[in-house]
Amino acid sequence: MLFWASIPTGKWAAATSGPTRTRQRPVCRLNATRVGFAASATNTVLQLNTDVNATYQRELTRDFSLKVIAGFNYQYNQRDFSQANGQNLAPFIETVSGAASTTVRAGYGLTSFNLSGKFAQATIGYQNLAFLTGAIRRDRSTIFSPSESNQLYPKVSGSLVLSDLEFWKQGSFNKAFSAAKLRASFGDAGGLTALNPTDRFYQVPTDCISGQKHHHPVVVAGQPRCASRADARTRIRG
Repeated sequence: MLFWASIPTGKWAAATSGPTRTRQRPVCRLNATRVGFAASATNTVLQLNTDVNATYQRELTRDFSLKVIAGFNYQYNQRDFSQANGQNLAPFIETVSGAASTTVRAGYGLTSFNLSGKFAQATIGYQNLAFLTGAIRRDRSTIFSPSESNQLYPKVSGSLVLSDLEFWKQGSFNKAFSAAKLRASFGDAGGLTALNPTDRFYQVPTDCISGQKHHHPVVVAGQPRCASRADARTRIRG
């Protein structure tokens, strides 16, 4: 009775980027309807990702085999965005600092979230002909409220190698299709990043009217208990 097990393997990756974009439209003194315009925006993104997986495989009998896989994943994403724009530039000026103070607009946004998940999957095979797989995954997302951040997704699937059956080997269509497999699966799936990190909150943006700051409500109300929707999916394919 043979068995094989792999040492847990993992990988870690990090990426960061911070591009800055500027846009100018020089002032045109020959046309009073065209005024100078300048804008600048900076978007800094930090992304971290790590995976750890382990595999165990064993021959149970001469006909049956077992393969078990377990793993863990963690992801972190942070976005730091700032922008400024203005109009009525002074002659020969191409930056926001040269715009009329009453036209300068600025914005800033900082969002971050993390995702994590762990899973276990077991597959029983029969003579490399039929396979039955059961899996379960538990995912967590800080985009949703603490009471709804953890979701459980089960799945079961099976496959049959039709081309290894005697009727296929002896059939005339074996010459046209040398390999064929029938697969079927049923399980739950959901979206961990279906929302932006701040969408579940009721937000009250500010605006400037006649030089004074004001609050104004948004059309869409917040949903503090918003959760990831689990969709049941069934697939049959060859």
